[in-house]
Amino acid sequence: MRRYGLDRRNTLRSRRGFTLLEVLIVVAIIGVIAAMVVPRLLGQQQQAYIDITKGNIKSAETAIELYAKDDFGRFPKASGNEEVWVLLMKPRTKDGRQIPAVASEPFKDGWGHRLYYEWTSAENDSTGMGKPKLWSAGPDGENNNGSGDDINNWTVSEVE
Repeated sequence: MRRYGLDRRNTLRSRRGFTLLEVLIVVAIIGVIAAMVVPRLLGQQQQAYIDITKGNIKSAETAIELYAKDDFGRFPKASGNEEVWVLLMKPRTKDGRQIPAVASEPFKDGWGHRLYYEWTSAENDSTGMGKPKLWSAGPDGENNNGSGDDINNWTVSEVE
């Protein structure tokens, strides 16, 4: 009887690792969990970029409105997309006083591309909102002038 107990202890001591079957089962379980989680994470990242873009459009609107308040209610007229951001980043002088810049850098969307800006005048405002158009080229990065998958301020009512 005593001999049986010694043999059993020796057998248990010699078996210290996992079997191939145990390792394969663990790998399969991890694979199934990853297959369920990864697609959800990718969808959340895209939605986060969209939410960032909506917030940045609102911030750009605020900066442009601040600029307009200091310029007798006139929005900056820009012929090119770069021109408006340069205007917002420059300090100005009005009535002998220094007005600080309303932006420190150009506004960008969630994908790192600059926002687009368009303002000609209130008479030519096709959106009926009485303010400049701002939009992002959206997830595909292709500028569709605010339509398609572009994210804009004339169809976005509130940042959620």
